Amino acid sequence: MTLENIILLTCLLVLIQIFIPIVIEQVFFKKIDLLYLISSRDKTIENSKYFNRGKRALNNLLETLPIFGLLVILSIFKEVDNLNLAALWLVLRAFYMPIYILGINHVRTILWFGGTACLIMMGVNFI
Repeated sequence: MTLENIILLTCLLVLIQIFIPIVIEQVFFKKIDLLYLISSRDKTIENSKYFNRGKRALNNLLETLPIFGLLVILSIFKEVDNLNLAALWLVLRAFYMPIYILGINHVRTILWFGGTACLIMMGVNFI
């Protein structure tokens, strides 16, 4: 596994997390249909709590993603060994969304702190 692979897997994680809330609404709650997805979405629909949690988890990922991306790119250019921390961050973020959607708050918070700690330690490795 290389840092380049971590970047590609992170891109895949983002794509998956973009579509998970829509899939939840489509498959489990039948609230979003194909016509709505291809429309201009002027009509608002009431989303399930799982859809809303999925969107909040995605927004949370997008808040830390630029920091992670910059740290990984800097690690490659400066030849700083952040591979294990980057891989751990990715694993924690992959578990974060389903835990968030299911509403398991204490575990979600632990995963968030773990991911944030990974980012901090990646940055400290440059000092």
